[in-house]
Amino acid sequence: MTLSSNQDNRISEMLLELKRHLESCKKCISAVKARDGLALCTHTTGIIVSIALRYDRLLPTRIAAHRQGVTTVYACPDLAAHGKTFPLIAEPLNVTGVQGALF
Repeated sequence: MTLSSNQDNRISEMLLELKRHLESCKKCISAVKARDGLALCTHTTGIIVSIALRYDRLLPTRIAAHRQGVTTVYACPDLAAHGKTFPLIAEPLNVTGVQGALF
């Protein structure tokens, strides 16, 4: 089966980048402890906005995937096995062809 991604799978990578940054940036560590979103650094704010925009672009794709069902699949058949929130960010793939044998 040949799969083609509708979008690159960046949401989970960006969330991981955000987590790592929040654990290493002194300004962000202080802002998180103080629960002050306005005190976060500009890099963190940029990551958060990018994640929100990408998630917003993903929603129509996910809705279309549920409507089509036939040519759209997910990389893993059991999305819930990856945690409670993974089904929210799992990106559907379009099947572009089926190959009967490896060679």
